[in-house]
Amino acid sequence: MKKLNRKEKGITLIALVVTIVVLLILAGISVSMLTGEDGLIKQSQKAKEETEKAEEKEKIGESVVVAVNKSAYGEITEKNLQEALDNSTKKGESNVKDNGDGSFLVQFKSGRNYEVDQKGTVTDAIVVNIGKINDNTRESETRDWGNDWKTLNEISKEISRTSNITKDTSEVSITVDGVAYTIGVGDTADVNITGTGEKELDKTYKVRILGFNHDILTSDSNKTAGISFEFLEGIPIMAEYEGDKLFPVTEKTDSTVITTKAGIMYRGATTGGWAVTPMRAGLNCETTLESLDMSKYIKQVQKRYIRTYNNNEDTSNIISNDYLWLLAASEICGIDSNGYAGNYYKAMTSEGERYKYYQSASSLSKTISYWLRSPDSSIFDRYLTIGGLENLNGCSWCELGDNQDVAVIPCFCI
Repeated sequence: MKKLNRKEKGITLIALVVTIVVLLILAGISVSMLTGEDGLIKQSQKAKEETEKAEEKEKIGESVVVAVNKSAYGEITEKNLQEALDNSTKKGESNVKDNGDGSFLVQFKSGRNYEVDQKGTVTDAIVVNIGKINDNTRESETRDWGNDWKTLNEISKEISRTSNITKDTSEVSITVDGVAYTIGVGDTADVNITGTGEKELDKTYKVRILGFNHDILTSDSNKTAGISFEFLEGIPIMAEYEGDKLFPVTEKTDSTVITTKAGIMYRGATTGGWAVTPMRAGLNCETTLESLDMSKYIKQVQKRYIRTYNNNEDTSNIISNDYLWLLAASEICGIDSNGYAGNYYKAMTSEGERYKYYQSASSLSKTISYWLRSPDSSIFDRYLTIGGLENLNGCSWCELGDNQDVAVIPCFCI
């Protein structure tokens, strides 16, 4: 009998496994394409959000045009922008808040937030929510915010808008874009100074938070700047005014301590005080301000000063409008029972309330002597200094022509 030679038709086990593996890979690729970080679903959601953001920004832009046209002065206000948005969208869909610096925060029910400046430019805003407010001794460790001035500026705006945060507040719990923080008096940050012409002076300088809602804004006397800072070491003053000329004034005693001689403070302590000093002109000139990498966030504020060294007149309405300024004796030491500011050598009267930091500080935490904007109450040609080996309440002085090296440690607000 003839033997049949049959060839079996079908798939082998190996082929089956290979087929299954290939199908699994293809399925994985398909799932990844749908649900992965760059998957179709995510891309669809992202495209939807971007479209909604574009629509919201467009509505704000249109409302800005309406608001400006309705204004007699061609400017945006909280009221006219809110009215225009209510007409453009469903009423209650958006909420406008004045930032106090000419810009506005627009919040939509979608949870998205935008900032609008007076030019009508619309940008995404960092979302800041205020939590617990502590007016007693701070409970958390101090924080170093580094060079994150964008976040600090947004926090400051929200602090400025919050009426129950006062100059007596020591720390605030906040949420920034969903992340919880605590910001408090004594926290530090970094300011980069460049363009001094001296390599060792172009560096990062530390600053410290002195208080919240302490200083009145020049732009609106009913509002305060959210956060006040002081430098922790002497900084280079880029230039001062002498007539119409600009010239450098900074001297260095070594690579770490920056000081200047007495002449920069004086143009007659008896006539005009802080407002007419070369020091103030140098601190607030464009050259100095532009040397600070975060200068765009600095707010101009009202600072009280003594016009005549031996006059104890009320300084409430005697103000200069400054971006950078020196502390006054009363802002560090407070005033005594006779109305003088400081101990030992004193200023005649108050030039502002004591900052929260100095209400609880046990020392100056600075090893160098630095200038105050307060004239000595006893002699016409002296301004007060503080620091070095002196305690918190001890002021010294430096007179015109004195060769003592004194640091320039200014303050600012955002």
